[in-house]
Amino acid sequence: LLGLLGFSSDNDEDGCLSGSTTAEDFLGRVLVAQAVNPSDAGFPVLEEQGQGGMTLVKMGRRTGYSEDRLDALRELADFAISRGRDVQWC
Repeated sequence: LLGLLGFSSDNDEDGCLSGSTTAEDFLGRVLVAQAVNPSDAGFPVLEEQGQGGMTLVKMGRRTGYSEDRLDALRELADFAISRGRDVQWC
């Protein structure tokens, strides 16, 4: 989701994906992401046999996940704007 919003997805020194921005900037990024990203087709769970007989499971993403999350982030941005707050994540 950070990538969809144009934020870096690099970990900080504590291993977190953290940052902050104004609510207005955040809302603008959400609106752009909603406008330019196609429908999220999702992808299935994949299982692969790893070394030593271990099974590696790559978790999937349901259809529409990104759209739902962007809708929730838009509500968050509106909430923050109405209260004069910045948006922070970690």
